Amino acid sequence: MSVAVVAPNEPPIVGIVVDETAPARSAVIAAIEAAGARFELWTPATAIARGAAAEAVVFDLAASSLERLLPVAAVLDGDPRTRWKPRVFVVDEDVPASRLASFGAGALVPAIASPETFGLAIERALEQAQARRDAHALARSSVDDLRALERTLVAVQQDGATLSHDARVLFGVILGFAANMRDGFAGPITEEQRQHVQNILDASNDAATLLERYASALRRAIPRSSEPAQATAARVATRQHHDLGELVRATVALFHGIASAKQIRLAAEASRALFAWCDPMQVKQALVNLLSNALKFTPAGGRVNVSVRPGPLDPARSAAMARPDVEIVVSDTGPGIPEHERSRVLERGVRLERDLAMPGTGHGLAIVRDVAELHGGLVRIDETPGGGASIALVVPADRRGRSGEQAAVSVSSAPPRAYSVPPSSARST
Repeated sequence: MSVAVVAPNEPPIVGIVVDETAPARSAVIAAIEAAGARFELWTPATAIARGAAAEAVVFDLAASSLERLLPVAAVLDGDPRTRWKPRVFVVDEDVPASRLASFGAGALVPAIASPETFGLAIERALEQAQARRDAHALARSSVDDLRALERTLVAVQQDGATLSHDARVLFGVILGFAANMRDGFAGPITEEQRQHVQNILDASNDAATLLERYASALRRAIPRSSEPAQATAARVATRQHHDLGELVRATVALFHGIASAKQIRLAAEASRALFAWCDPMQVKQALVNLLSNALKFTPAGGRVNVSVRPGPLDPARSAAMARPDVEIVVSDTGPGIPEHERSRVLERGVRLERDLAMPGTGHGLAIVRDVAELHGGLVRIDETPGGGASIALVVPADRRGRSGEQAAVSVSSAPPRAYSVPPSSARST
């Protein structure tokens, strides 16, 4: 339904449709003015052109004018802007009642009625028009509110999935260290200490299960939206100048037990201090996902390497926008990611068909992509020499003073060919 917009403080317009050969009735004009409205006299031609401007339409009908005015009613009925406008029919005594049905629904007022009757009909028509405008505004407001709520719910769903995914990875680290203590790999422990460690293992397993149930409930309760969710507070970066070499060394140390259990050689090349303007917690979150992926897909006897190095200048940027970057690169000797899938695997919930038998939700690389977007950085997916995947998270060495620059995410295969990935798109665990 389309409703005409009336400017504030301007009286509404009531159109009077008359035959070219007949003047408008003075009683009708007086009733319109008494109701605080303006009137416009319309011939059939002007009625068709001006119909959308009026709040209500009065048809001045005489037996001699029915055939000439009937097309006006038909045009108003066929136009969504005028179809719902209230109508008042001022009818001469010689007009056959059977012909009035062709003009549509409206209030019938005899031409000989009193001024009070004319006034009441006009006032009711204007009230109907106002009620229809109010209902239309309320409907539009409700639709906008529902869309905003849907975006919020989808953002909550995505944050819940991210929380569950990352917590499950970190619980795996906790469980690995606790199991090593329980089984004596970190040295002898007493029976009482062993029971305490077992309690840690049981509680961690329970917490991981509860988080997974929470994320599953969110996925069932909230439908997927075609509109992108707005960034929530959980995904807002808090920046500081941080040494990524130190961050990489500390994070890699958490995964040595998991790598050793899978007979995978895990190494970090991060002896040099390299600082970046970043949120260290979010960068660590991305690195945890990259490491978890690499260790999951690398077979026994393989290797996973993590390096920190200065990044090359982005060739897509102009010289004026050039900036120094730092990149964290996680390389493995797993099956790699086919070139034609490197863009798609960054989307939330996407998993390669070959990996569907393995546990996972498809959120890992989407989280890495989100972190890159929030830092205005890059995600690169390449092939490791000899086979495997090499994924780089690139963040600015220093972004202070560049807050107005737009974030971008890109995925490149082996140079020089590259893929561009839009922000709404970002191997997944």
